[in-house]
Amino acid sequence: MYLFFKKQWFGILSLVISIGLSSYMYLSSKIERVPVFLTDPVQTLVANGDKKGSEKISVIDNNSNLIEGDVIAIKFNFWNEGRHTIKSTDILEDLVLTLEGEDVVIRDQNIIASTRDNVVSATLTKINDSSLNLNFKTLENSDGFSGQIIYSAKGSAKLSLSGDFEGVEDNEILGDKDLENRIFWRWYIPITIISIIAILSFFGVIALFTKITNVVGSKLNDSHKSKLQSLSKPIGITAGVIFFLAYMGFATQAAVNGKALNEMPEKLKSALVETSNRVAGGV
Repeated sequence: MYLFFKKQWFGILSLVISIGLSSYMYLSSKIERVPVFLTDPVQTLVANGDKKGSEKISVIDNNSNLIEGDVIAIKFNFWNEGRHTIKSTDILEDLVLTLEGEDVVIRDQNIIASTRDNVVSATLTKINDSSLNLNFKTLENSDGFSGQIIYSAKGSAKLSLSGDFEGVEDNEILGDKDLENRIFWRWYIPITIISIIAILSFFGVIALFTKITNVVGSKLNDSHKSKLQSLSKPIGITAGVIFFLAYMGFATQAAVNGKALNEMPEKLKSALVETSNRVAGGV
């Protein structure tokens, strides 16, 4: 077996590379619909229902009735990550946004930004106190929109999306965990390789310096040898610290990039920034 691999190693390597390239080209050429739904991890507390006395802010509805409980704003983002256009006619089962919490009542909802308003044409329609119907016209690759829901409840609620699309594998709408898992595997191999290189380099530097110390030390008298040996430890520690800090830099960068919202298309990010600037400018 060993002789076989020794003689045929080039052919085996070529086969593995060919399979890898073929798989990559196949996956790259796939045209499919990939809907993504993400909620912002931070919800904004508009009014705290637990406050009492003069500090309490009272909120009333359209009928001038006092709203009890907390009033909270939550934002969500939806886009098409696939290369196949998603149209409203591709929705097989209504897209429903549901807030799960205690005494939830949706008070207001709106689309705050979209990549192309006239093309996307996203809408939110209230179904009941805790549910909304989500619809849109057309989402091409990297097209999407962001929405905001203001609700009252006893504490924060969890927002989820249900529905079904034609041509979506396993009827799956990607969410936070899916993108975080993808980011993890994207960074896992490079970080592992960098860690191994850093560790090997660290021990390599120590071994090399020890070797040099021994060679040089053998040609020195006892006084100089003692001084040289006293320097070897701090230099080794310094080298270790440098490699450790470099490794932590890569690891930290990977952790920062491992946020699901960072996967949002640049077009949608730009639309959100433009909306924020327009609101800030009073336009």
